[in-house]
Amino acid sequence: MLLIWVFLFRLFPVEATSVQKPEKKTAALNVKQKLTLSVFVLAAVLWITSSLPEPFAATLGWSGHGFSSGLVALLVTIILFLTGALNQHDIPKVDWNTVLLFGGGLSLGAAMEASGLTDWVGKGLTVAVGGGSSAVLFLVLGFSALLFTMVASNTASANVFVPISISVSLAAGISPVVSAILVAVCSSLDFMLPVGTPPNAIAYSTGKVKVREMVRAGLLLDIVGALVTIIFALTFWPLIS
Repeated sequence: MLLIWVFLFRLFPVEATSVQKPEKKTAALNVKQKLTLSVFVLAAVLWITSSLPEPFAATLGWSGHGFSSGLVALLVTIILFLTGALNQHDIPKVDWNTVLLFGGGLSLGAAMEASGLTDWVGKGLTVAVGGGSSAVLFLVLGFSALLFTMVASNTASANVFVPISISVSLAAGISPVVSAILVAVCSSLDFMLPVGTPPNAIAYSTGKVKVREMVRAGLLLDIVGALVTIIFALTFWPLIS
């Protein structure tokens, strides 16, 4: 993490040498700000309680409300409009380019699954690395999951490659737990494209970061992150799995 921090500071030098302290104290929250904060807390609670872990569900006798993340987001958006925290004049202020960009990436991933392309890729990987060494197997699985998550969501990448990693690992006599964890971690390691992960899209939507800058910084981070994960999969995780 320290080396990544140094790398990013070298790549994007900070011009300011100090941070100015604001002269005025922060004003008290107005009605709209309090309302927005309350709706945000409501959204967080609804997301957390969508599906409770088994120990909590058994203790409380309630497994969760079952609302999907998208439904919760839609619900709180409607609440913001109904309460006047948002109005029709706020709609053009939304960064629709980023919304469409991220949605397009998710649609592309869904199309790959619906068309059977992901199954074809999975069968190809099984044939290609089924009889290889652990290092080769983890390299192929890790970087395949990383490449796929660049154009699809983390969840979609994990859904595609975790079953593949388990079947290939069982055929090769390798712990499927290790390979599944490897794929799950690599599915969250894309720092190169705005559609890779929601935080990437949020950073891009600020307008302060360009795609070429994300690619320049994220390419090395992607490669290093995947290699470090693979090293852990080869050395440390087998000892605790």
